[in-house]
Amino acid sequence: MSRFKKLSQTIWYCQYHIVWVSKYRFRVLIDNVVREVEKCIRIFSEQQECEVKELNVQVDHVHLLVLVPPKVSISGYVGAVRERLNLAPSGGKAFYPLLGVSPKQGPLGSDFYRLLIQRS
Repeated sequence: MSRFKKLSQTIWYCQYHIVWVSKYRFRVLIDNVVREVEKCIRIFSEQQECEVKELNVQVDHVHLLVLVPPKVSISGYVGAVRERLNLAPSGGKAFYPLLGVSPKQGPLGSDFYRLLIQRS
């Protein structure tokens, strides 16, 4: 089986290594938050027809290796995933209750604000 994917008129292989880092490298990605982050990224990637090859959530950053089809812009994908993580899953600040803090106390104000994208 080939690693290349097909669309109607193109053959493509666009693999990106994306790293999100929490604000001030706070160690906020623990326990239930890890499961929620993984679930949000996987569900949203399926909706965008992207394939998650690898997903690794550490306590202060997230590594994501994803195949993004050419019809989806990488900046649009990253921006939408970032927005989903900041507001996931039900439109509110869902990660604050999981951490046991209020939005004014927590480090998640602009959750993942540093970003590295590397095309493989």
